[in-house]
Amino acid sequence: MDVCQATTEGLSALTDQAYVQQFFGNASKAQGTALLGYIKAEFVRNLERVTWMDEETRAHALAKARRMQLNLGGPASYISFPYPVSRESYFNNSVNAVRCRQLRQFVDVGQPSDAGSWKFPASTVNAWYDNSNNALYVPAAMMQKPFFSPDFPPAQNFGAIGAVMAHEMTHGYDDTGAYFDEDREMRMWWSKPAASTFSARARCIQTLYSGLSIDGVRVSGTATLGENIADFGGLKVAYRAYLAWYNATYGGAPTLEDRQLVFIAFGQNWCDKQHSEMQRYLVSSDEHAPSVFRTNAVASQNADFAETFSCPAGSAMNPEDKCVMWKQIPATHSQILARAPKDGGDVDEYWVAPPAMEWKGYKPGQKFQVKGWKWLSNLGRTSADNWQLAST
Repeated sequence: MDVCQATTEGLSALTDQAYVQQFFGNASKAQGTALLGYIKAEFVRNLERVTWMDEETRAHALAKARRMQLNLGGPASYISFPYPVSRESYFNNSVNAVRCRQLRQFVDVGQPSDAGSWKFPASTVNAWYDNSNNALYVPAAMMQKPFFSPDFPPAQNFGAIGAVMAHEMTHGYDDTGAYFDEDREMRMWWSKPAASTFSARARCIQTLYSGLSIDGVRVSGTATLGENIADFGGLKVAYRAYLAWYNATYGGAPTLEDRQLVFIAFGQNWCDKQHSEMQRYLVSSDEHAPSVFRTNAVASQNADFAETFSCPAGSAMNPEDKCVMWKQIPATHSQILARAPKDGGDVDEYWVAPPAMEWKGYKPGQKFQVKGWKWLSNLGRTSADNWQLAST
């Protein structure tokens, strides 16, 4: 750990206040607060429109969303325990910092969880959702370029930091967050039909990502499921929130260029460049999907993206059947992106494991053939391992 990071963690009350004062001005705070409000309002509206939820389950879901606490910039107050800091001994400073941290933890024992208490400093370049507090945290360091600037066009801010905010909110309803209710208690508050539909839609996303690979290593649709669900919700809610903001501010709908900018900014969130060794390591160890799929796989399943960029129906970025968590569609629809393996020579014809239900004239158990790159529908999957490709 370098000295700067150690100082930030050991003296967080002091460094947080200095960082926020210097890098999170009034304009950023005002715009960020307003943007976060539009994101939450759209998140609630999206839940109100879900037609596959029964009313009792929806009531719990809405109560949880409305009670979700939003934290922006840094803690409103700090509980600090003074301890000596000396220029003479880095080791002694570190020991005192650890003792102080432990003392704070002991003080919290037996106390109710505080949604205003932050786990990480304001200088953290990350945002997070806490199930135990039903609270969202967006540090001041996330309210910087390239995620946010008071000088950016609003469409860019909604597509960048707005998608991150909505992503974190969606974690309250992912494969883990869905088990915490509006009172932050861990219990099953979903009705059996709603839980079954939720699981089927989650399996669609799981199957989608299990069919993707990077540099020869397959993505784990199971390990990345929570983050993928949040990515889906993040983009959808951020785009719709921008439309609501524009209509409330100017009336009507934004220009095509502005609508496209939301999606471009979302894609720029995940721009990176990695060595193949790092890609292979991350795809096998990270709970997030590779960046290229956090962009393209998410956008390909978003109907607003397809409409905004006029993607041809049935194309890779606008498949006929999409994975959608919070919209009424056939729950078992899913997509797999497949291609001929590198060592397959000129062979590009594949038999696909049959769907488990009748679809487009194909009967259960019937095989069908595709060529080259194609989005392949897999319906009724119970596990990503149930499908396979075999050369003809």
